[in-house]
Formats: sequence, C-alpha cells, structure tokens
Amino acid sequence: MPKYAPAPIVDSSTWRALLLLAEPLEKFAPWEFASDVDCVGLEDADDGDYRLAHVLGNAGEVFAAVLYRRRGIAWLLKALSEDLDPHDFSALEEMDCLKVEFVPRRELAKEDLAVLKTAGLKPAGKGRLWPQFRSTIPGWHPWHIDQAEADQLLRDLPRLTAFLKLLKSNPSLFEERSDGELPFLPASLPGRPLALDDLNWRKCIRLPDPPLSPYVPPQSEMDPLRSLPRTRQLVVEFDSALMPGASFRENGRPCFGRVALLVESVNGIVIGGKASSGAMHPGDAAGAALVSLLRQAPVLPSMLVLRNPRWRPVVEGVCGALGIEVRMAKRLPALDEALAHLERSMADGGSGL
Repeated sequence: MPKYAPAPIVDSSTWRALLLLAEPLEKFAPWEFASDVDCVGLEDADDGDYRLAHVLGNAGEVFAAVLYRRRGIAWLLKALSEDLDPHDFSALEEMDCLKVEFVPRRELAKEDLAVLKTAGLKPAGKGRLWPQFRSTIPGWHPWHIDQAEADQLLRDLPRLTAFLKLLKSNPSLFEERSDGELPFLPASLPGRPLALDDLNWRKCIRLPDPPLSPYVPPQSEMDPLRSLPRTRQLVVEFDSALMPGASFRENGRPCFGRVALLVESVNGIVIGGKASSGAMHPGDAAGAALVSLLRQAPVLPSMLVLRNPRWRPVVEGVCGALGIEVRMAKRLPALDEALAHLERSMADGGSGL
C-alpha cells in the first residue's frame, strides 16, 4: 500500500497549457510591484461564481499566485481587515484556494517533476523558480490539483496576469479606495489589454459566521453521564482546535488533526484528550469530543469554561441536560499549559495523548 494516495490524473495537454501560463508569470515577477493586499475579483460568465486572487512574494519569502474560493474568500477578507495571530491555526479550517507557487527545484515532489518532464519544460536562467500547483481545502494539507481545478486555473491565470499588467502600469490603482473595495474583472476578457474602465469596483465585506448547530449525542452516551456523581468544586476548561503537529493520513491524503482537551481548572490535571480528523465538521468534532471526555471523568463538573465562543452553542445543550454551567473566559491557563506540553511532546516525536 503506498504511503500517500496517487496524485489525481490531469490530462497532459492541460498540464502543458498550464505550464505555458506559469512560466511567463514567474518571469514577470509581479511580487516586485504587487503585494498581498492588491486583490482582484474573477467572475465566471456561466454561473456568476467568483474568486478573489492575489500574489504573494512582496516580503521576499513565498512567491505564488493564489485564487481563493468559497470559505477561503471569507478568510482572505478577514485577513485584509484584521491583524491575525500567526499562532492561531483556525485559518486551516477556512483555507480554500488554488495556488501556483514558484519554488526551488529541490522542493518539487516527484509528481511535479514528472509533469515538467512530460511537458519538456525546464526553467531557463540561474536561480529560476519552478511552478508547483496545489489545492487546499479546509482541514486538509495542500494537495495535487485535479482536472476540474486545473481547468479553473487555465481560465483564471490569464485573467490574473492581465490584471497584474494593468496594476504595474497604474501603481496608484488602489489609492483613495475605501477599505474592502476591490476591483472585479469582466467575466470575459476583452480582446485587448485591460483598461481602468474595465474594472468594476465592489465593496466586499465579510459577514459574521453563522453559529454552529448544537451537538446532539446518542442517548446511549448521555445515560452513563447522567448517572455520574457531580461535585460543585470541579471546574473544567475545554477547547478543540486544529493542530499541525497532530496531522495524519486519511485515505492516503495528509489531513490536519483536531485535538480536544478537558483540563481541571484549579490543579491543571488533564482529564483527557481526543484527536479527530480536521476534515470532520468542527461542531460535530468538538461536541463528540466533549461527550467522550466527560465520560472519562470520575465525576461531572459544575462548570465548563470556554474561550472560543463558537463552541458555546455546540455544547450548551449537552451541558444543560447534565446541569453543567457554561461560562466564557479570555484565557484558559490550565488548558494552555497542557496544550504547550502536548505540542512539545509531538515535536519530540511522542503521541502526547
């Protein structure tokens, strides 16, 4: 059995066409004049579906063109309007994008090298970067693109490149525009270079995320919990989060792991931890983990403390049925200490749980 599942099959003519689009984009080096805040909207003529696109590399680290779709658009709008915590891995739950990244040859996987060999492409010039195509969906590590994603890139990369050429000729394009106002390209490119009048500026605002649904466990799991004794003195802290160090393979594809912990607030004793697939619905994963961890405790707590407000509607039904009060706190000191220990253990090669 292979370590990883084989890459999806993409038609060889599609690969050749994609590589012919990627090579001039790398030579154009748009990251020398464009930054990640210079975003553009790309809309489909047939169904009105749209994506937001930009390039990375202005900071001199990651050189790529990225197209955000569905949930990824919401994350990008949030990133443009807020200072994100680099240690907050919740972005992994929302990252939904296609990317062509330009990397040194040593970073290419064997599948990337095979595509380049088949197409007969070898970037010329000392220090040239090589194209690597990837797809990211929430909860999963970046993976090789499939045919539908390759076709989407074939449609979008020429449009993004046309916009970048317009931006280079008009460096003040985004000046005096209000926050969240972004240019959208015509659904079909004109048969000439883009002009400023071709842009349709729209206000793009991230709407609040809808609340997660209450978790409803099977009655067979609730009955044993109701029979547990309870103590007023027991207060526990709970959280559930994606943790890159807990990654594993699911159906041959690398998946992020979600780790939930239940910790006694006063003395920091870890009641239990539970790992699940990052591809699992966040609310279902958190709710199922809480029920499982409560069953590991010798007694029921009087209070459950959360810091992430998204979990409150998920667990309130279960906690209400068990007479457990739910409160919010900005910090969970005992749980943070347990998480730090777990991360160190994973870094050292241990399971941690």
